Amino acid sequence: MLILNGKKYIMNVKVCKTLFSQARGLMFSKSLGKDQCLFFEFNNEQSRALHMLFVFFSIDMIILDKSFHVVEIIPNVRPFRIYIMPKKPFKYLIEAKKGRASEVKIGDMIKFKYQ
Repeated sequence: MLILNGKKYIMNVKVCKTLFSQARGLMFSKSLGKDQCLFFEFNNEQSRALHMLFVFFSIDMIILDKSFHVVEIIPNVRPFRIYIMPKKPFKYLIEAKKGRASEVKIGDMIKFKYQ
């Protein structure tokens, strides 16, 4: 579950920690439900490029620093984008259903909680 500023935000979370799960992400998925997301945890905080290859629907990306604070929001990322470069270094990334990022603002804290 993801917690936004102390309140439940998204319940059904798939964690992507391995290189394979991070590279695959939402590739070949049919859709995301309103209460589903991918939560990427990288080894360190740094700049890194993202892609939407073989993702067939638009999503919102929420970029978090090592302290779980939102540093960037990229709404409505369109399918098959080859290169997405967030402006700030990050350690965590949330890929959520298009529109979910409208509930979040820069500086908010989003934490992952195992259920």
